[in-house]
Amino acid sequence: MGSIIYEKNAISFWMQKNMQLLASCYLQNNQAHCAYHILKGTLLDQCRYLFALSCYQMDLLNEAEASLSPNEASAEVPNGAAGHYLLQILMI
Repeated sequence: MGSIIYEKNAISFWMQKNMQLLASCYLQNNQAHCAYHILKGTLLDQCRYLFALSCYQMDLLNEAEASLSPNEASAEVPNGAAGHYLLQILMI
């Protein structure tokens, strides 16, 4: 039973890492709308930062700020200094 839960969590983690990589490619190709739909609802910190970046590029500032705000899963702003910088831009 424990190994099944472990495998399910490991698969979920790698799926989110693959989504992160794909979203990074979309963002570098100026396709923020594609990255937005891929990353919506993800929990990894790097994915949350990329989601906020795609929201910022699409002028969805409230959604970007909500994504960067600390939550119960993570007490920190995702992606360190870059996340704090983006959060400051959103608050201006």
